[in-house]
Amino acid sequence: MTRKKLCCVIPVGPNQVDNANLFASMTSGDSHESEFILVLDGTSDLISKELQEFSSRHSNVKLIYSSARNPGGARNLGMIEADSDWLVFFDADDSFNSIEILKGLEEATDESEAIIFGFTIDGKSTGGSIIHRAQSTNNSKERLRNSLIHYPGIWRWAFRSDSLSESKFLELKMGEDIVFLINFLKIERRIQYSSRVSYNYNFSLPTQLTKSLAAKQDLLLAFKAAVDVVSTSNVKIENKAVIGLTSLLLYSALRHLRLTNRLRLVGSVLAYGIKSWSNFKLLMSLLIERPRAKYGKKQ
Repeated sequence: MTRKKLCCVIPVGPNQVDNANLFASMTSGDSHESEFILVLDGTSDLISKELQEFSSRHSNVKLIYSSARNPGGARNLGMIEADSDWLVFFDADDSFNSIEILKGLEEATDESEAIIFGFTIDGKSTGGSIIHRAQSTNNSKERLRNSLIHYPGIWRWAFRSDSLSESKFLELKMGEDIVFLINFLKIERRIQYSSRVSYNYNFSLPTQLTKSLAAKQDLLLAFKAAVDVVSTSNVKIENKAVIGLTSLLLYSALRHLRLTNRLRLVGSVLAYGIKSWSNFKLLMSLLIERPRAKYGKKQ
């Protein structure tokens, strides 16, 4: 099979109840340039059957099966199967525009390792459809930090495949995407911004993991993993994107964890902070950052 320009990795979990958006998104693209890998991970029999029938009619749609029972593990399987110049990671209950993504990729420089696209949010509480783009600023580090802190979703990103050769997602239900970005950004990256709108984020679907209190307990493990990355990789406090994302995980965990897990989090934070002066400075920078976005809740 000829190597594709773009591969879209899409976990389809047990909460998937309707494939309409997914089918519409996949049929709107260029089948010669893009491939869709659907990772069926605990998917219901009805949804699986619909996807199997759809896949049989579209040569650029591939189904693989996972027993991970979490989006992180499912995406890892999709990454192994992907053979493309660029990779994107989407949710099955949202909508995306692979044509706009391909146009954005054509505009990418040879040096770009990732592209951040614009997106829309739909839902009753937003009053319609709102377009969000990376904030403009002359400071590239500040621009990246602002873009991530306000809208941290991984579905805004297209990654050049060879920049992800050693990347994996944590096998968690929540927070795994933020830790993935932290790992990616722990070294300086060449990132390009596109004004093209690649994605529509469905605001108020009741079946999403952001509604699950049990899934939100994974934020404790995600935060601990993020701190481990920052510590072992000697990430500097000046790395505003990584510090901001780690702070986002901390405050989101404090907001959403059950009381027992919240106490565990506070204990681990205090124990970490008193180990060394560098740990204390990092902890202070995370507390001071206090991002406005509320991860684990629809913006």
